[in-house]
Amino acid sequence: MRTVAAFFALILALPAFAATGDQDVVFRRNGALQPGRITTMDDRFLRLEVQLITNQPPAEVSIPLNEIERVVFAERPEETELLANPIGKLGEITSRWTAKEPFLSIENSNAGAFGLAYANALINSTRESDWQAGYDIFLDIEGNDWSPTRNALAKQGKLRAMIRLGRAEEAVEEAKTLAASSEDPAVLIEATYVLADNAYREFTQLMEDNPRWEEDIFVRPERHRLYNEALNYLLHPYLFHGTEAPQATRGMWQAVQLYQQANELERASALANDIVELYPDAAEAPLASTLLTEINPEKPPTETTNE
Repeated sequence: MRTVAAFFALILALPAFAATGDQDVVFRRNGALQPGRITTMDDRFLRLEVQLITNQPPAEVSIPLNEIERVVFAERPEETELLANPIGKLGEITSRWTAKEPFLSIENSNAGAFGLAYANALINSTRESDWQAGYDIFLDIEGNDWSPTRNALAKQGKLRAMIRLGRAEEAVEEAKTLAASSEDPAVLIEATYVLADNAYREFTQLMEDNPRWEEDIFVRPERHRLYNEALNYLLHPYLFHGTEAPQATRGMWQAVQLYQQANELERASALANDIVELYPDAAEAPLASTLLTEINPEKPPTETTNE
């Protein structure tokens, strides 16, 4: 009997087919097609609801995996809408993920999209148990989702979850590996930010512990190293991936704060002005504008004009 893993591998190797309406389609090895609504799957059977008699409740049909050639999932508007607007709908997201998780590895399944939405909500919770659950889901999606895009998003989410769980050192080591090897800009940006945030925190702690660092010949080199390392990482998205506005401005604003902490107000002002001028719609733009007014009360921030 074909294993579930072999079944997944076969599905991934088969050509695409577009289902219509809200009906999933199971292609049997004997050439027959079975439309219906797929509900569950285990290591032996795939089950779906089939409307056998009009105006009667659907019947459940169980199809042995070794009789299945491939599966095509329908695109359902209500699921697209739920994923596009998940705020306040955690219960629905959770139940969809629970039902769909067994189909994570099957091409065309949107299980991973619901998993990412659920995991992101969990790591934004205030409970550590939720953070761990979110980490576990990211790990599952990273290793098992058929979609390379979602694999990459799960890598990013996993780093954020590790930071939440207090596993900063482990996250930093993984981020170093990703930063050195990943060709995916999004993964690289997130890994770089983990490194930036770590260097920033170490710099802040060093400054708190050594208020007279300038007089200490042993502390000065470490202070300069952490300062430059944090800046390089924080500004990396802005310098090399400037079109990724949220990631670019996130790093820029933290770099502005680092400049302030180092009493380099001219640099802080110049970078804050870049935020206002280049990314006027960013969440950080009002903060940057306020800071510019505080630093240079007689000189308003640069404003962009559309000519």
